[in-house]
Amino acid sequence: MKLNITAIADRMIWFITLIFLVLSLTISFALGDANYGAYVLFVCLFGLIIFYLIREQGVIKFRFTWMHGYMLLFIGACYLSTINAIEPSVALSRSFDIVKIFFMLIILYMCYQDKTSVDTLLKIGMWTGYIVCFYTVSFYGLDYFITVLSSSARIANDALNANTVGLLGANAIVMTLYYMLYDRPRWWNIIALPTLGILAATGSRKALVFVVVGTVLLFVFKSLRSANVVNSIAKIIGSLLALTIIGIAVLQLPMFSEVLDRMSSMVDAFSGTGGDSSTLFV
Repeated sequence: MKLNITAIADRMIWFITLIFLVLSLTISFALGDANYGAYVLFVCLFGLIIFYLIREQGVIKFRFTWMHGYMLLFIGACYLSTINAIEPSVALSRSFDIVKIFFMLIILYMCYQDKTSVDTLLKIGMWTGYIVCFYTVSFYGLDYFITVLSSSARIANDALNANTVGLLGANAIVMTLYYMLYDRPRWWNIIALPTLGILAATGSRKALVFVVVGTVLLFVFKSLRSANVVNSIAKIIGSLLALTIIGIAVLQLPMFSEVLDRMSSMVDAFSGTGGDSSTLFV
C-alpha cells in the first residue's frame, strides 16, 4: 500500500497544532516549578515547520496580509511605549513577548493559509477546549468538582483562571452544537454534557452568555437557510421558544445556582440597586 506522505504530514500538522495550543494554556501549571516549558513549545513549533516542509515538498509559501501589518504596527507601538514607561525594562520584555507571539502566528498561518475552509481550525479549537476542561478536572480531582457543584461554589484559580476554563468549555460546546446542526450527530457529541457541568463549576458569566448567545445564533442562522421566508420566520420562532423552555429548565439545576447568583449581582450592579461592581469583569 502506497503511503500518502502529504496526507500524513497534514494530519501531523493538525495534531501538533492541537498539542501546541493545549500546552500553551496548561504548561505553566502542569510542569510545576520546572522552567523548560518554552523549550517544549519550541519543539512543537519546530515539528510544525518540519511537517510543513514535508507537505509542501520543501517550498516555503507565505502571504503577507493586513493581519500581519496590524500586528507589526502593534509591535511598534509596544516598543514606542517604553519611552515613557514607568519600568522600561518590563515594557521591553513584554514587547519582545509580542514579537515571539508574532513569529509563532506566522508559522501557524503558513500551515493553514491554503485551506479552503476554517473547519480544521474550528475542530482544533473545539478539541483544545475539551482537553483543557478535562485536564482541569484531572488537576483538581473529580471529588473536588462534585463538591463545588453540590455546594454551589466556584472552582479556584490554582490552575487556569476559572473564566478561561469556562470560555474554552463554552467554545467547545457551541462548536459541537454547530457540527450537530450543520453536519450530523456523532458519538463524541456526548462530551458536551459533562463539559456543561465543568462550565457551571467555573461560575463564569461570560461563558454562560457565550453558550446562550452562540446557541441562539446557530439555530437562527440554520432557520434562515430556508428559501421560504414564512418558513424561516416560523422556524426561528419555534426554535427560540424551544430553546427558551429548554434553557430555563437546564438553568434550574442546582449546579447553575452560583453563576446565576453572579449574573443577578451583575444586573443589580448595572442597575444601581446593589451588587458587587468590583467583580463585573471577573
